[in-house]
Amino acid sequence: MVGDAAQRQGLALAEQLREQVPLLRLRMNCGGGGFKAQFRRADHSGARFALILGEDEIKADAVAIKSLRETQGEQVTLPCGQVAAHLRAALNFNPIA
Repeated sequence: MVGDAAQRQGLALAEQLREQVPLLRLRMNCGGGGFKAQFRRADHSGARFALILGEDEIKADAVAIKSLRETQGEQVTLPCGQVAAHLRAALNFNPIA
């Protein structure tokens, strides 16, 4: 079932992001309404980005990242391995050398 696969991949991604971007505050929402309702909840939470794992993303081992605060923020789809670097750059979280 795609929902179960998305949830498993989402949990694994959340763990990976928490390790690779320690200052990142991350909240997961596994279902609970359509996309509009989920984006509305993300927006009301103050999130800057929504990470999307749907059927297409699961098949491609990728994550769609939608900017919620930038007026011209485009949605991008990246391989799972590139998400942490993208978020660090977008949030100006630079590791201390």
